Amino acid sequence: MIKLIYAEWQRMWIRKSTWLFLITIPLILFASFRYLSNHNELIPNDSPDYTYANSFPIMGLAEQLTFAFNIIVLIIIILSFAQEIHTGQLRLVIQRSFSYREVIFSKLVNVQLFILIFLSIYFVVSYLFGFSMFDYKHEINLFFYESEKSSIFVFLYTVAYYGLTFLSLIAMSSVFALFSIVSKSTTSAIGLGMGFLLSSIVYPTIFNMAGFSSPFILFSSLPMIQYQGIAVMLASKAVFYFNLAVLLTYIIVANSFMIYFTNKKDFFY
Repeated sequence: MIKLIYAEWQRMWIRKSTWLFLITIPLILFASFRYLSNHNELIPNDSPDYTYANSFPIMGLAEQLTFAFNIIVLIIIILSFAQEIHTGQLRLVIQRSFSYREVIFSKLVNVQLFILIFLSIYFVVSYLFGFSMFDYKHEINLFFYESEKSSIFVFLYTVAYYGLTFLSLIAMSSVFALFSIVSKSTTSAIGLGMGFLLSSIVYPTIFNMAGFSSPFILFSSLPMIQYQGIAVMLASKAVFYFNLAVLLTYIIVANSFMIYFTNKKDFFY
């Protein structure tokens, strides 16, 4: 299994798209910088959403997570799963005496390792951007906290924020991988992934407009956890445990279905 994971890891880095996604990190951060610097001019400097050098890694991630990061994960999954399944490349790997389950889960492990590397580089580069482009303040306000927090607290908060972001992207990649496995074509895999993203954004909004505003409804949605729920998790223990349970449920359910489908011997033929 370790050899298979390593082989899939090498195949991933052969693709130009893998390197292209890493190259986009400075571009994504620059776009965040432009937006946040303009936003700073419209709000008081003691507002939680006012961006300082040491809060830019959080703000720069929060602005891009729901859309840009999820789209990147979807494309990686499509290239690693759906495209290889529907072009017949996966059958060649299976013929090397590996089981369907081993091949699928080695791909998923590699995708999630890439997400970890992507986030780690984003974390480091965002600090370089932040201290180059924004003013530094020792104590700043954070979302859902009543008092200003020290720079050490903000750094630990940022690390925790990125950790929960990684967990949310593991959940998202598991869902996208499931869609890629059950879809009949690459196009349908993309459609299922985009449909899941859009519906997960729309249904909490509909409930809210209908007067059924509840954090349990809002944070049953993966994109909504990414958009707002991570910040709430770090300020509220009750929401932290609920959202953590939701994330783990998505991961367990998606992977359980993948195990079921990969047990079918004729599934990829």
